[in-house]
Amino acid sequence: MRVLPPDLELWLCTYLRNELNRPGRPSVEVSNKEPGKDYTGPGPLVVIRCDGGPADDYGQWLWQVGVSVLAGTRQDDQPANDLGRQVMAILTEWPEIATAAGSPVTKVSAIGGITAIREKQDIARRYMTIEYQVIGSAT
Repeated sequence: MRVLPPDLELWLCTYLRNELNRPGRPSVEVSNKEPGKDYTGPGPLVVIRCDGGPADDYGQWLWQVGVSVLAGTRQDDQPANDLGRQVMAILTEWPEIATAAGSPVTKVSAIGGITAIREKQDIARRYMTIEYQVIGSAT
């Protein structure tokens, strides 16, 4: 039987976008594409990147995901700090992330801290890593 790995990046982007952009909350863009080198807004941006990882078992993988949060400015980085903590809470909330519709996540395996990354442009970036155990689907 052939097992297709999940499109974890797409699923996480959709899940996070839906969780962050609920009625009454400020809009946050969620993407799997890094912005151009001159990006300065218009608003907060979260970029999710799946770095892959080893197969843990037949049809299961242990994949690391990198998450960048861009918000605020270098001098006013509190929006990036606040959004970073919110993003981490959503992407590691157990068991909600595993029981959400269509979720390929079977376990949150490891969580890396939120790190400040210096940008050339006047925007604050926070970066974190999360490791998930994910399951594929039979084709």
